[in-house]
Amino acid sequence: MVKRLTLDLEAQKCIKYGRFLQPNQKLLSMANREYDLRTFARRAANNGVLLEEYAKQKDMALALKDGKKTTKDDLANAFADAFENLSEDRRDTVNKETMEVYELACPAGFSLLHILATSQGIELPPEMEDWNNCGKALWFFLNHHEDVFGEALEWFEIESRNGWRDTLNLKRVSITETTDKEGMLEKEVSAYYVNRHFIGRNCKAERKLLENRVCFRVLIEDQAKDEEIFKGGELTTTGIIKPAKEVIFIYYPDEGRLRTKADGGKDEVHELRDIFRKTILGEDTSTPANERVFNLDKLKNRNFAFVTKAEDQVEYVKVFMLGVVNPFVQGEKTFIEVDKKASKEAIYRLADNRHLDLATDKVHEITQAKIAMKFPGKGKRGGVTIDLRSPNGCNLGEKELHKKAKAYLKAWGIDYDEPAEKAP
Repeated sequence: MVKRLTLDLEAQKCIKYGRFLQPNQKLLSMANREYDLRTFARRAANNGVLLEEYAKQKDMALALKDGKKTTKDDLANAFADAFENLSEDRRDTVNKETMEVYELACPAGFSLLHILATSQGIELPPEMEDWNNCGKALWFFLNHHEDVFGEALEWFEIESRNGWRDTLNLKRVSITETTDKEGMLEKEVSAYYVNRHFIGRNCKAERKLLENRVCFRVLIEDQAKDEEIFKGGELTTTGIIKPAKEVIFIYYPDEGRLRTKADGGKDEVHELRDIFRKTILGEDTSTPANERVFNLDKLKNRNFAFVTKAEDQVEYVKVFMLGVVNPFVQGEKTFIEVDKKASKEAIYRLADNRHLDLATDKVHEITQAKIAMKFPGKGKRGGVTIDLRSPNGCNLGEKELHKKAKAYLKAWGIDYDEPAEKAP
């Protein structure tokens, strides 16, 4: 029995402030935000001649009036019109590439681009300081597509995923010691999926580095399927294909920390994690791993002190969703949620209205919580949503604000683990 009790205005807001597509406008959901070609063009048009350079590279004829000062709207409209005049295969290419640029057109995306450029000694143009993030990402696409842009995009797509499980205080081996082990990992993961799910007979592991971490991405051959697709404007089918599902491991040698992302429940993720421990780290997996644990019951206290540092200029920290279970009643779960913009007290008033006296309740356990944090920034900029699930599910990645949020979870005692000195 699942009870979902909300005091949420999102549905009304979607109706009131909903976005309506113009003809030929393409709207797709991104890891960060929504994309459409015209929005990309308007943002890219604000950065010197970068959009014109891209259009020239794609042989797109921009119909701009001679003798008239070209505004960014003129340039964006000309780009959108030129796009519509392309053949379908060329439209598909431009659509894919501009989506990729737009995906990295954010502070976290540029941070990755900058890290990779710095590591390779690439000199950035001084005028880049005046460009927006879309212009910065487009410059890397045009000038360093293979060596920087493609690598940053892969890392961004990996670290933007949700549903990671963290394991702490593992054996600390150097990044060098993890080299040339892809074949061993492929063999072990393939055998695991063949035995458990009758898939994965073909398997491929990839290894990549970024600063202080190493990532192993394992692609597993999934069940055969036949999908409907459009090709050349006609509806057809792919024929029998076997998609690739993935398992991702990100290991931090300096911390002895491992992040694991895979489909399936907790037990399956832990079994895959132990394959990594044995194969890459050389650990004895008969010894239980030290799991990160969240003490979400601390959030029962409506006066919980979310203490922050003055230099971080945190505007607010507030709980806006709680998932509560009664461990003595099988299957009973209650979810209460308020709008993010509501007051700090709103979630607890809703709990009171539902007769959940969290302050004195010793029976019900909090198994999920969402916390909103607001760092400096206009509008949505600087906002971080923390989604925690017992015992150690967390949506936070490696973006700068996410790192700060994770540090605060430890400082508040919500995220705790064994002392580091006990690490192997």
